[in-house]
Amino acid sequence: MTMGRDLRLKSKVCKERYNWYKGRGICTTCGQTWSEPGKVRCKACEGEIAAWHKKHREERIQARREQRQQRIAAGICTECGKRPATEGMRMCPRCRAMRNDSTRKYKIQKRIERDIQETRKKYGKSETDHHQDHARSD
Repeated sequence: MTMGRDLRLKSKVCKERYNWYKGRGICTTCGQTWSEPGKVRCKACEGEIAAWHKKHREERIQARREQRQQRIAAGICTECGKRPATEGMRMCPRCRAMRNDSTRKYKIQKRIERDIQETRKKYGKSETDHHQDHARSD
């Protein structure tokens, strides 16, 4: 077997084991205890993972900063690290287009939320009034 085939097989086995544990409500990390309701891990594993992330947060932030600076110095996209950055920019055209698209969608969503809030203020309707109106009409 080749190395790539070994990794694909291992990945498939891990995914099957994960889904088996998840389907039976067993912690997918330790496989020893019941997972928390609505979650895939037990309380102990959740706590350990949270503690690890808290402990290593600064290291990860610093590593990302260093990676970004290396990519800028190399003239490659700071997002994907694969394609050359557009001259005078820090991202490649593809990543810039994706970022612009997601920013545009975010701004539209925020504008809609703001308009809904303003309309409710204007007409004196709160969130609970809105839900009560719908409950009465059903």
